[in-house]
Amino acid sequence: MVIRTASLLASIALLTLSCQPKQPQNAVETSSPKPATANRIEYIGKDTTFYESYVIKLPEGYKIDPQPGADNQVFYFTPIDTTVKRGEAGIYFGARPDDSSPSTGFSKKEFPGIFLGQSVTWIEYTTDSYTQRETFIEIGPERKIHCWCYSNNTADLELLYEMVRTIR
Repeated sequence: MVIRTASLLASIALLTLSCQPKQPQNAVETSSPKPATANRIEYIGKDTTFYESYVIKLPEGYKIDPQPGADNQVFYFTPIDTTVKRGEAGIYFGARPDDSSPSTGFSKKEFPGIFLGQSVTWIEYTTDSYTQRETFIEIGPERKIHCWCYSNNTADLELLYEMVRTIR
């Protein structure tokens, strides 16, 4: 009788778990965050506010993955489905941005632009594998912003570049 009752309870538990509704793929994640990250924000069809009231026009099919650090904040803007779109963009807020170029085999060009309402120089590195664009702004003592985007596909790079230029 005990074995039959235990078996029945196990069957009921499995049935209950298998009937739980699944979260849609494009839903905004609000439950317990993953270690070392804050909640992911997915496309919501309009301007999206993130860190300290910064706003980005996030295209359909993209998400924001915050990565808080000990003395900085980094936000990655990536495609939800990487089989359709490739590449990544990001923005770093902190004292020590990574301003190193690719390690080997690249060409470099610079061009002027506007970012966060300021005149900036965009640096573009092209390697055999990808092209990256980045810029840096100093916003205070020991406070800098590093914004970048990269992709191995020209159309996706242009989309990412246009996206980061909407940050305000």
